[in-house]
Amino acid sequence: MDQKQSGIGDHPGIGGRNRIGPVPEAKTVTDSVPPNAYSKVRTGAAGILKDVLRLTDLQLQLLKIDLTEFWQIGKVGAVGACISLVVLLSALTVLLFGVSDAVENYFNLSGDISKLIVASVALVFGAAILSFSVNRITVAGSKLQRSQAEFTENLVWLRSILSKDED
Repeated sequence: MDQKQSGIGDHPGIGGRNRIGPVPEAKTVTDSVPPNAYSKVRTGAAGILKDVLRLTDLQLQLLKIDLTEFWQIGKVGAVGACISLVVLLSALTVLLFGVSDAVENYFNLSGDISKLIVASVALVFGAAILSFSVNRITVAGSKLQRSQAEFTENLVWLRSILSKDED
C-alpha cells in the first residue's frame, strides 16, 4: 500500500488528503497581487458606465469634504467681511463727523483738516479688516483646488480608458 503523508494530521493511505479534505496548495504573494493595478478595469460600455458613475460618486464625496473644510476655515473670514462692511457703511458717516469735531476742538485745527485726518484713519482701519477677511477666504478657497486636481486626474484616466476602447 502506497502511503503518502503531506503534513500533520494526514491519514495514512489516502495520499494528498488530510482529515478535512484535500491539502490546499500553498499560495505565494505574487498569486494574490495582480501584475497591473488596472487589470480589473472594465472595458465594455456597461462597465465603463459603471466606472464613470462610481468615479462621479467619489468626486462628489471629495467635493463635499472640501466644501466642509472650506466653510470651517472660511466662515471666520466671511463673518469678518460682513461685519466690516456693516460697520463701514452704516456708521461711518456719523462716526467720522463726530470724531472730526472732537479733533477740531481738541487740537484747534480747521474743520477740513480734522475731517481729512479722521477719514484717513477710518479708511486704514477698514482696509486692514477687509484685507484680513479676504486672506482668510483665499486660504479656505485653496482647499477647493484639491477637488479640481482630483477631477482633472479622473478625466485624464477616463479619456485614456475611452481611447483604448476605440482602438
